[in-house]
This record gives sequence, structure tokens and C-alpha cells, in this order.
Amino acid sequence: MIRDWLQSMTNKKILIVKLSAIGDVVMALPMIEAAKKKYGEKVEITWVCGKTASPIIKTFFKEVKLFEVDEKKLLKGSLLEKVIEGIKLWLKIAFRKFDLVATAHSDFRYRLLTLPVISKIKRHWGMTNGRKHPVPGRYHGTEAVWLINGDDDCKLKEYRLPEYYSRLPRHLKMARNDNSQEESL
Repeated sequence: MIRDWLQSMTNKKILIVKLSAIGDVVMALPMIEAAKKKYGEKVEITWVCGKTASPIIKTFFKEVKLFEVDEKKLLKGSLLEKVIEGIKLWLKIAFRKFDLVATAHSDFRYRLLTLPVISKIKRHWGMTNGRKHPVPGRYHGTEAVWLINGDDDCKLKEYRLPEYYSRLPRHLKMARNDNSQEESL
């Protein structure tokens, strides 16, 4: 009983593996909100991502720790480049403890990246309990949230994509004002 209480007081640690395809990474962003909703705001989230997608995660979630890999070398490089990138990542994450590892890829090679990680639960896309994930035709954001919750009935509308507001560059502001004056005439 005391042990359970102490475990509930410690921050949960989650490792997310979603490397590249910027659109896929954007659709996976609700995983962070789902983790905060399930485990509390103090959940520690680490994300393994490609260098091209990392600015997106940094923009919206500064508290997420990133382990960047060169996805071009890892996925399309020579055998030596692939091995070197994999080993570089392994050196960063080896023997770290996580409560959950969520791999948003169905290809087994992505699970190889997390072999040296110690985790209570490892979820991934692919065949799980006789069911295929991601479910064909289902929005990938919902499937990404499933990796965190483990609940197949999760509703994505409970989790939003982060909002980001940016100032327009000056030349775009002027163009917008010119168009609005023409419409009012």
C-alpha cells in the first residue's frame, strides 16, 4: 500500500518514438496532451525524432526532451550509416527506465531502436492482441493516443492539437491590408 502510494507520487516517464514524416509527427502531437491527462502535468516525456521534425516538437512543447537522429542516414543510408545512427541513439537511451515506450511505427526496425531501454510497458503499432494498429481508415492521431492510453475507445476530440500564433511578416501584413481596402470599395 505504501509502495503504491510512493510510486504514484513519482513522475511517470514516457518515451515516444516517432521519427519523421512531418505530417505524421504533427498528427502524433496529441500523444503529449494524452500523457499529461493520464499521468498528470509532471509527466516526463522524451521523444525520439528525426532532425527535420524536431523543430515542430520544440515549438509546441519546450518541456519535452528530444533525442534527435539523422533519419536520412538511419532509414536510407548505407548499412554502415544505419548501424552508426542506431548505435548513437542506443548510447543516448541505453538502460534508461521508462514507465511506457510508445512506438508509433509498425515496422519492427523502429522497435529495435528501443531494445536497450528498460520499460514496464512497450506499445507499438502492428498486430497487438489480434488487432492491427493503426486501424485502417482511422485517423492516425487517434491511433497515436491509443499508444499512450492503451484504450481502443479513446476519442481524439478529447485531445487537441496545440495552438500556435505567430506574427505575420511585414510584407504579408501590407498585402492583407491592401486586399481588404479593395474589397470595401
